[in-house]
Amino acid sequence: MKNLDTLTPDLLKRLAEDRCMPSVSIYLPTSKAGRETLQSPIQLKNLVSTVEQELMASGSSSDKIDALLGPVRDLLTASDFWQHQDHGLCLFITPSNVRMYSLPYTVSPRVYVGETFDLVPALAILKETSFSVLALSENQVRLFSADQYGMSEVEIEQMPANMADTSLAIDTERQQQRHGGASGPPTYFGSGSGSESSDQDKELKRFFSSIDAAASGYFQENRAPLLLAGVQHLLPIYRSANTAAEIWDAEVHGNKDRTSIEELHAQSWCIAAPYFEHTQEEIKETFHQMMSAGKAAKGLKEAEKAAEAGRIQALFASNQADSSPEINRVVSLTLSKSGNIYSLPEAEMPTTEAIAATFRY
Repeated sequence: MKNLDTLTPDLLKRLAEDRCMPSVSIYLPTSKAGRETLQSPIQLKNLVSTVEQELMASGSSSDKIDALLGPVRDLLTASDFWQHQDHGLCLFITPSNVRMYSLPYTVSPRVYVGETFDLVPALAILKETSFSVLALSENQVRLFSADQYGMSEVEIEQMPANMADTSLAIDTERQQQRHGGASGPPTYFGSGSGSESSDQDKELKRFFSSIDAAASGYFQENRAPLLLAGVQHLLPIYRSANTAAEIWDAEVHGNKDRTSIEELHAQSWCIAAPYFEHTQEEIKETFHQMMSAGKAAKGLKEAEKAAEAGRIQALFASNQADSSPEINRVVSLTLSKSGNIYSLPEAEMPTTEAIAATFRY
């Protein structure tokens, strides 16, 4: 069985627009490998039993319950399915559809039956932690798209794979200009002093300028900030060649040619995390300022009124809040009207309430 799609902000917004009775939401933690994968179908079986009891209590017939939950029960014996999971799994079930997505973070077991889906545990997917990582050395260039959960390599056409690519291209061009023929191998300069050092710096500048020229379109389209990783003395040279990327001041130092993607992500996130935490603190400070100006609210009742009017600019929701029709309604309305949502631990909420909001007007 192929891997599930990971839940994304766009998919979450589509789920927020659904209105159907019954709408069933199921969340459970999963494991990528090992004996722990055997526990997931057992846990799902227990959660399905809880849903069945709630549906029976609301008056649903056995036939309707079997039709609704049948596709989910089929997963209980699909051993291959459980070998292709991430850290969490969410299922959204209606009489006409079953949608399943993996989550890049763990969740607590949870079920909800109502007219809308329970989106509170999924709100963490909205947290903006996107950034890029450019790992540089003379022998290897790798560009990655990253967030707090992981990263993947990005292929850029015409971006040199290493310094030899650039030197060979330059040498070929020079030879053809002079003789109209093919060139020999590129000439490398040592790390000596005087003109040798100057020539090497020029070669590095050309190398990094060719990387920048190839990647500039990507950085213009994807405005996520860039984190540089590599041997420390090379990185200022790349900074001087950069024309398009927003580069963070902090860097990951050391040669990363043989560093695995998992290890490089761990090193990069240690650097990136404080940047995003600082942004989040600024957003919470803005909440307090707007609260003083009468342009914010704490508590579900006020937030629900603002959501209905389309006034919510930013919604703060405790990720430990219990599901309720009111909370899911506020979340759904905020998403459908393009408001921002921040899912926070209870201790990090800007108020003691489970819900808080700032207003557009």
